[in-house]
Amino acid sequence: MDVIKIWPGSHFMSVGRVKTDTTDWDLYGSGTFKLEGNKYEENVKVLFYKEWDGKTIKMLLEIKNDSLTQTFPVDEKGKMEKEYANIEKYVRINK
Repeated sequence: MDVIKIWPGSHFMSVGRVKTDTTDWDLYGSGTFKLEGNKYEENVKVLFYKEWDGKTIKMLLEIKNDSLTQTFPVDEKGKMEKEYANIEKYVRINK
């Protein structure tokens, strides 16, 4: 998976591509966000996964050196939901 994600002001935007042995698909998303400590919320306006358009996704963030890890979905207390978990790791791009 190759994804670029940016956070200009109070908005986020991501775009990328997933390649597997049998298929490729585009990833994209945008909306607004809020961050309080390590609790992060994305208010999704548009997402490649249409079922989440217009929803709020609660996550936990961890920043170590040049890497940011997002874990989601989490509940109000920041605990992982047991049904499924997603972990995304982003590495800062240097110019």
